[in-house]
This record gives sequence, structure tokens and C-alpha cells, in this order.
Amino acid sequence: MQGMSDFRRKIREHPNLWKSIEITMGNLKKDDRWISFATKIVFLNERKAPSVETLIEVEDFEVVRIIKSIDYVEKVFRAIEKKKLQVGGRIIGLETFGKQRTGPSIAKGPTLFNFEDLPRAATKRMFSLDWSSVYGKAEGDTFSNTLGDGGIQKLNVKLRTAKQPTLKNIISRFFKKSDSPFPGGTYISFDIITPSYARLERFDLEKDRLEIKACCDNSISHDDIYTRIYPDPEGEKEEFFDLEFNEETLEGRFVLYKCHLSEEKYKNLRTIKAELIYRGEVIDKSETQNTISLENLGWRVYEAFDGNGKILKQKLSGNGSDVSTDFENAISQLFHFAGFSPLHLGDKRITGEIDVLALTPDKNCLVAAECTVQKIDKKISPLVEKIGKLREKFKELEIIPVIFTSLPMTSISNGDLEKASQERICVISKEKIDELLEETIIGISPEEFIRKTKRTRQRFTAQRR
Repeated sequence: MQGMSDFRRKIREHPNLWKSIEITMGNLKKDDRWISFATKIVFLNERKAPSVETLIEVEDFEVVRIIKSIDYVEKVFRAIEKKKLQVGGRIIGLETFGKQRTGPSIAKGPTLFNFEDLPRAATKRMFSLDWSSVYGKAEGDTFSNTLGDGGIQKLNVKLRTAKQPTLKNIISRFFKKSDSPFPGGTYISFDIITPSYARLERFDLEKDRLEIKACCDNSISHDDIYTRIYPDPEGEKEEFFDLEFNEETLEGRFVLYKCHLSEEKYKNLRTIKAELIYRGEVIDKSETQNTISLENLGWRVYEAFDGNGKILKQKLSGNGSDVSTDFENAISQLFHFAGFSPLHLGDKRITGEIDVLALTPDKNCLVAAECTVQKIDKKISPLVEKIGKLREKFKELEIIPVIFTSLPMTSISNGDLEKASQERICVISKEKIDELLEETIIGISPEEFIRKTKRTRQRFTAQRR
């Protein structure tokens, strides 16, 4: 029998990529008394070790004690090893970890107790769990209720849900003495899988449409996710909209969904609220202001001092008095007018600096921009190195590397463009800078600014093909 230290080691090494819960229930016999038990193990993700979270003792089908101490859990497993706890007169053993479960998209996970070679159960009575009445049965859920060898009851439920049910909820709902006996030798396991990542990735309110874009891991069925918006200021009315699958796929297993609403009633809204819903549960929400309707007030204030933005446009063309510094400052101002929080770091006294860093209002995305009035070839490799260090420090951010150049596209070699594309670096030439400035003056959201920036990389990739 493996020791507790080995048990913990295997828990830590468990290669789980999902946020999931493994719940095992059964009966233990100690000192001629049956103890109904339930253990709960939470798997967070591949970066954090899973842990035994709760052990509950049940007596007469009511929760009598909730224990959150891992020390107590250790005692339970040690007692199993020392043959002090029995099920139907036989020892429970630890089963092999990492066993692949059946069914599509079901995470690997341990089965804590092995009920093989149990004696014939005293009863063959079968009982059922009306799980769907609580959480709703949907595509991807699997239910199995079988009578094992020797008449042993074995029930397994694999369920996908946005809300993780508590053990107390499960026991109080389904293991009541009046309707479902919990006899010795009964083995019930729940494998409950929830989305490890689902949020409103982009939420734009523009003059002609409302766009909602969600990013979710691919464990989520297309039919299980939708959005609810509140178009009235008081938030009293609500409207539901399905999110359509977007062919765009992010790194790894994350996919995007989107919803476009072009109705007239959204045109003049100042604020709007939205919620992302999965299996009936709100998993993310956002509120945004229609800053576009202000016709870029920041630009209008600036223009009062720099008529028609003449000086800024001159700097963006690489014709300032201090050409390099003026160009960097102008790019920083461009980000500011587009709604970013920019930081100009173009100072030789700062080691390893990036010329301009621009953070989106939702603090989820950082644009790292190098600026040059010359060829871009000497900027690519250093930027790749700097971006690598940034991503190590800020893993929670999406970091987009960009090179702004005052040169026209015809002056940039295909070799440099191809190298930048291979490194996933966006190259913004003079023509694109002018275009972004014009759209910023009219009104552009940070998210739209980023989309247009990314398209420069995609366009070159398409041309090469």
C-alpha cells in the first residue's frame, strides 16, 4: 500500500489542464459503526497543485461534521492503510493515479478508492439522483448507474457546470433517508468540470453597432454560452443574445465567440452593461461607456492649442527638431488619444527600456512599441528579447509587440517584414500611422486600434502566401 507522502506527490504531479472537482462518496466501517464519507479534491490548473479541500462525515444522511483540515484527511488515509477502516468487511486501497476517463473532453483524474473484490452487498436496491432538476442536463454530461460484481452499487456522474456545487448541497439534496438509502458498499463518484477560462474579452460600444467578444477554453460547448445585456441606464430591462463561434483561435485551447448588434437603439447609448452566461450562471460581467459618442473630446482639447494637429502630424512624419525623441513622443500621444494609458520610456539612461508601453483601459492588454525613423532591421531582435522578459514578469497580460516607423511601406524590405512577421511583431509604416491618426480623431476604441494594428501582420502573412 502506498504511503501518504506518495499520495501527495502524485496529487502534485497530476497533469490536469482543467478546473475540475473529483468527489468520491462511500461508507466506511470503524468500531462497528458505519461512517458515510465524502472527499473533495479540487484541481485548479496546470500551474497549481491540486489539493484535498474538504472531508465530510454523514450520519443518518445529514451532514454532522465538515472538516477542512488536511491533517484529518491524512489520518483517514493512514487508517485505510492500517486496515482500520473497512467497507463491507474488506480493505479500501488507493488506485492508480492518472487513469484516463471515458467520454469526450473529460480530464484525467484519480479515483481514490478501489472497491474491487467486495463481498456481495446486503442489498441490491438501486436509487437514482435527479441531478438534472438542480443543474440541468446538457450535451456533454454523462450518467452511469450500474450494478457491479456481487451486487455492488456503482454510480458515476460526469457533469459540466459553471457553478461548483458544495458537498453539503449534494448530500442534503440527494442522500436523504426518506427517499434514497445509502447502504454499505455503495460507491458514488462525481467528476464535475467547469470552464477554467471564460470572460468578456472585448466589449465595444460604437456609433453603429455593439460588439461583444468572449474568450473561453474549448471545454465550453457552443450551445452553452450566451450573453445578457442591459441597454437601459437603470439596468431594469434585459435582452439575451447567443454568441456565435468565431473561427479565430487563440494560443492553446482558447477560442473566441462574438456577437454583433446593429440595432438603432444602441446608437446613442452612453453606458451599457453585459454579462457572460454559461449554463445559467453569470461567469463574467462588464460595463462600458460609449466614449466614441463624445467624438474624442481629448483630441478636441489638444487641437485647441495645436491647430488641426499640425505639430503632432509633423512629429509623426519624422520631421521634429529632435527627430527620434519627437517621434516617440508623438506615438505616445497617439495611444493617449485612442484611449490607452501610455508610458514613454525612451531614455538611454533606462536599461533595457521599450520606447512606449500602452495599457488598455481594462488592464488586460499591453502594447509594447519600439519607434524608429530609420530601417526596422536593428529593432526586431532586441524587441523580441525585451518582449520575452516582459511576458515572464506579466503573465496575466496579453503583450503585443509593435514597431512604428516613419518610413513608407515601400522603403521597408520584404526580408525585414518577413522576419518581423515570423516573430509575431506588427510593423506600422507611415501610411498606417496616418490612417490610425485619422481614425483616432474621428473616434476609435483601444480594442479597435489593436485589431487594426494586428491586421498589418496578418496582411503581410497573406501576401507572402
